[in-house]
Amino acid sequence: LRYRLYPNDRNAVFMGVDDFLFQETETVEILSHVKYGSVRCAVTRTDQDALKGETAHTLVIPTTLKEIGPYAFAYMQNLKRVVIPSSVRTIKRGAFAGCTNLSSITIEPGVRLIEGTSFAGTAITSITLPNTVKDLQTYAFSECKKLTTVKFPVGIKKISENLFEGCESITSVVVPSTVTEIGSSAYSGCKRLSSVTLPEGLLKIGDGAFMRTPITKLVIPSTVVEMGTWAFFCPKLTSVTLPARFNDPMVLVDIFDNSASKLFGTSQATLLQGFTFK
Repeated sequence: LRYRLYPNDRNAVFMGVDDFLFQETETVEILSHVKYGSVRCAVTRTDQDALKGETAHTLVIPTTLKEIGPYAFAYMQNLKRVVIPSSVRTIKRGAFAGCTNLSSITIEPGVRLIEGTSFAGTAITSITLPNTVKDLQTYAFSECKKLTTVKFPVGIKKISENLFEGCESITSVVVPSTVTEIGSSAYSGCKRLSSVTLPEGLLKIGDGAFMRTPITKLVIPSTVVEMGTWAFFCPKLTSVTLPARFNDPMVLVDIFDNSASKLFGTSQATLLQGFTFK
């Protein structure tokens, strides 16, 4: 294993492995400390692409680590489970992206920032995000095709753009009561998502947020003031209850498209037959 040492700061960066040594290694245990002469340096970061594409089955992350670098463990096809210790504060973009057999991820309380695509394309079926997470960025769990259950951190304000795009196994979503914004394409392409519960207090729903999902009925909270283009382009929608401020056919066509024949009628008298205004 290779490390870059900074003895003046008493810390070190995990850089990766020597390929000629790694071919027969199934377990990578990153050291918590390495020595430079008599100076003991704590390993606090991983380098970008440190183990990207490597073949290890098991990864041990030390409790000294504070930051997992961009794509540090991406595309490790044999990796099945990982525990991210409480010392870690930041998971950089693409850290575990494309680990197609990674089915178990434990994130211990401590992580504050999860950058975009961090876990995209993994095989997880559920994820619990600790309450320490304050920033959950775009595409972080996109294309996790086996994901069914998500426990959000308490106090989350925004479900970011494309966060769960293409998560084909999600069947229902209850948006936490603290959320005020759902970003563009947040749940786009979740082809089994048939039930969505939105909270009072929600203000904005972005473009294509639930596009191409099989939702049939929907209640838009009275607090919502903005919905983007094709936010609910859902051909199976038959019933929508929403605030009276959206009582404009041109606005509704922009939000819902007109592909749901039971939502939009064919005559002036029945044009908004699937809508109830409150």
